[in-house]
Amino acid sequence: MKLKSYLPNYFTKINNSKRAEYKNAKLVFLYTPRSASSGSSRCIRKASTGDGRRVGPDLSECKRTHFKQNNEYDVLLGDTVFGLCEHSERPCGYATLVRDPYERIVSSYSYCRRTRSDPLCRAMSPWKSSITEWAEHLGNYFFQQLIFHPKFCNQFQEYYFPRSIKSDIYLSPPVWFRQKVILSHMLTKQQIDTLVDYCLVNLENWFSLVGLMEHYEISMKMIETVFKIPVERVCVGNQSQNVGQYSNLLIPSENNAIDDKMGIRKLIEELKEDASVARAIQADLRLYARFKEIFQRQVDNYKMALMCTKQCNNGGTCMVNNGVEECKCPTDFAGENCE
Repeated sequence: MKLKSYLPNYFTKINNSKRAEYKNAKLVFLYTPRSASSGSSRCIRKASTGDGRRVGPDLSECKRTHFKQNNEYDVLLGDTVFGLCEHSERPCGYATLVRDPYERIVSSYSYCRRTRSDPLCRAMSPWKSSITEWAEHLGNYFFQQLIFHPKFCNQFQEYYFPRSIKSDIYLSPPVWFRQKVILSHMLTKQQIDTLVDYCLVNLENWFSLVGLMEHYEISMKMIETVFKIPVERVCVGNQSQNVGQYSNLLIPSENNAIDDKMGIRKLIEELKEDASVARAIQADLRLYARFKEIFQRQVDNYKMALMCTKQCNNGGTCMVNNGVEECKCPTDFAGENCE
C-alpha cells in the first residue's frame, strides 16, 4: 500500500510538529455493521456538514466501484472505503470504531431476524441456522474490509463458486459474501495468515484513530481531537445511550430464544466455548486484540494531554512526562514555552 498520503496514528506514531496536518486532512471513516455503524456515521456526517466540510455519499457494498470523485470531498464514510486514501491528493486519515467480534456476531444474529434486505443478512437466514453456524457464516468480516477491492464486485469469476459455501441467498448475493467465496478459492490458509500478520503490523500506520464501541464517548472525543470535527456535541450524550444495544426481539421458539437478559449472554458464552467458531473468526479476533492495545495507548496519551495546564506558544502541545508538564514544540521553536 502507498503510505505517502496516509496519516498514521495521531496519538502513538507522530510527534507534535506533524499534528497540524490532521486538521485539514481528508477523513475516511470505515464502519462495520453492528458496531455502532449507523449512529457513528450519522453523527460524523452531521457534524462534518455543520462544520462546512464536504461529505461524500455513503460508500457501502459496490457503490465504490462507480465512485470517481474522491478528491472532491473532505469526509467519506462506508463499509468498503478502506483503500481510498491511496488515491487522495492530500493528507488522508482513516478512523474506525470496532466491536468485540463475539458481541458483533450475536448482535447481527438478532438484527437479521428482523430484516433480510440488509446486505449483512442476505446470504443466510438466522432463522434457519444456529448461532455457531451464523458465526462461521460471517467469518472474518472486518479482515475482509481491510483487504477489499472493487474488483470483488464483478471480477474474479474464475474463483467464484457460491455453492461451495453454505448459504441461503435472499434477493442477491452481498459483496462481502462474494468476496468470502472468492478468497476461499483464491488464497491458501497460509497466504491468509500472512495477510493478517501484515495488517497487524501496519494498523498504526493505516489508522489515524481507532475507537472501541464499548468506549464510544471517548472514541468520539478523540476523533474530534484528531480531525477537529465537532463530533462531541452531536455524537456524545443522548446519542450514545443506544449504542451497542441489542434488539428487544423475543424469538418464540424455545430453542432459539433471544432476550436482553440471559439469552444474549448465553449466546456469547456459547460462541466463546466453541473451537470451530474461534477458528472461523481467528483473524478478526487477532485484529480486535491489536486494536484494543492501540486504543489503550491512545487513551493514555489523550488523557495526559488533557491533564496539562502549561501554556505552550506557537502551536506547541502540553504533555505530561514522568509527572512533569512540558511543552513539545513544533519545528523552528524551542524553549520552555516554545517561544
